[in-house]
Amino acid sequence: EEVGGLVERLSVQAARHCKSMNAQATANTLWALAKLRHSPNESEAKQLLKNAEYKAGGFNAQNISNLLWALSKLAIPPSPELLSRLYARILHTASDFNEQAIANTFHAFSTMGIVPDESVLQALCDRAVQCREGFGAMGVCMMIRSLDIFCLLGAKPHHRVWSELARQAQNTVQDMHLLGVGQTMTAL
Repeated sequence: EEVGGLVERLSVQAARHCKSMNAQATANTLWALAKLRHSPNESEAKQLLKNAEYKAGGFNAQNISNLLWALSKLAIPPSPELLSRLYARILHTASDFNEQAIANTFHAFSTMGIVPDESVLQALCDRAVQCREGFGAMGVCMMIRSLDIFCLLGAKPHHRVWSELARQAQNTVQDMHLLGVGQTMTAL
C-alpha cells in the first residue's frame, strides 16, 4: 500500500511537471507507469499524452517503442495527432529500429487494434527483413502474431516479411515456448 501511494504521488508529479521533460523522459515516464501497472487518472493521462504529442519530434526508435508499449499496457489509446506524429517519427527513424523495438512496436499496435499507416507498416517490415537474423524466438512469435492481427484488421504486409520471419522461426523453433509455437502455427 505504501508503494502504491508513492507511485500515485509520482504520477501526479509527472503529470504536473511533464512540460519540462525531454522526449526520452516523456516516453520513459509512461513506460515506468506501465511497468508498475499504474494507470494514471484521466487528467494525468491527458497531460502526459499531450506532452508526448509535443515531444514526439524528438523521439528515437526506443522512445517510440517504449511509449507505444506503455499505451498498450495501460489501455490508453493514442490520439490521432499523437499517432500521426509517431508515424512521422517512425518513418524518419525506421533504420534505427532494432529487433526488440520492431517487435514491441508491432505488438503494441496489434494489442491496441491499430494497423499502422501503409508506409509505416512497410518501413518497419522492410527493417524487420534487414535484421531478421537478430530476432529471437519470442521476437519472431510476437512479429508473426502481430502481422496476423494486422491481416485480420485488413492490412496486407509485404509477402517477403512473412517468408523471412518463417525462415527465422525455423532457426529459433527449439527456443519457442508452447504458447509461442501455437501462436506461430495459428498465424501461419
